[in-house]
Amino acid sequence: MNSEIAELINKNYDKYLRISYGYNKDKTEDPRDILQECLMYVCEMDIEKQNKIAPYFEYYLIQMIKYSSISKTSKYQQKYNKLLLNKSIIVESIADLDTMICDDENDNDIKIDKIKEILEKDCTWYEREVFLQYVTTGKSFKAFERDTKIPASSLFNTYKKVKEMIKEKI
Repeated sequence: MNSEIAELINKNYDKYLRISYGYNKDKTEDPRDILQECLMYVCEMDIEKQNKIAPYFEYYLIQMIKYSSISKTSKYQQKYNKLLLNKSIIVESIADLDTMICDDENDNDIKIDKIKEILEKDCTWYEREVFLQYVTTGKSFKAFERDTKIPASSLFNTYKKVKEMIKEKI
């Protein structure tokens, strides 16, 4: 990593964080996440590109923070808001699953048994555990990601796959 850039990041991190908060006052995004995402992008650049932007690094970083905060097509927005959109779909899906399971109280036990059977026969242990943990604990995928170090997108895709399998078979 370019030593000038590393020194600027260490020396001015709080300043960059305040700038990020300035662009994200009224939004749901965490300014720390946006700043970290921008800094990670800079750190992962080729050393040649870092050397090119070193003289005007602060301007470059501030523009990245601004773009990531405002633009719906930024890498940050694509990465995190896609996950939030998927999470809202899941919430609706859980409600659908509840109504699907609890349509008729007489059929409730039969459907629950069928779901257990599907989970046992057709799912791997990983799929079964992700599905059961999400449904029973009510934790978000981000919380699971923090606890398990498994990417939230992977957890979401696994949950979605099992849910679709259950819908097909019931």
